[in-house]
Amino acid sequence: MDKVKSALKRYSALREYKVISDIKLKVRDKEIEFDNILIGCFGVLCLCCFDEKGELYGSANDENFVIVDKKMNRTKTENLIKRCTKQTEALRTLFTDAKIYNVKLESAIVCSHRKCEAYISASPYKILSFGDFKKFLAQVKFEMDNKTDVEKIINEINAHIA
Repeated sequence: MDKVKSALKRYSALREYKVISDIKLKVRDKEIEFDNILIGCFGVLCLCCFDEKGELYGSANDENFVIVDKKMNRTKTENLIKRCTKQTEALRTLFTDAKIYNVKLESAIVCSHRKCEAYISASPYKILSFGDFKKFLAQVKFEMDNKTDVEKIINEINAHIA
């Protein structure tokens, strides 16, 4: 997660975007943890990070994902798709309650360990390795000015930190 956070900070420094990392927000009496949120004129990018090595298996409907290491040991881990969905829904709810509309909100899952292979099916979110994540940020859509009120969004997020 620290690699993703560092990459976001470098990326945002050149563009005057804001990065919020490792926070817990209270939205309608629920507490939701966030790894990294990038806020800029393009909108909001919410990143769910995973930093373990091995092969990661799962699908959207699974209760848990499974990580398999080199010795074929299987360990259950949180379903990252469900986690990402909770984060996205929480941000949408937060923005709606604050009457902040027309915000482009995108979410992605980043496997930041270089020895992690993700085999996830039926995901509505992009599943990115750390190398792919850097290429993902280079897309034109993160440079577009969608008239997002960055300060208003940051103030609303700060007001709901648990």
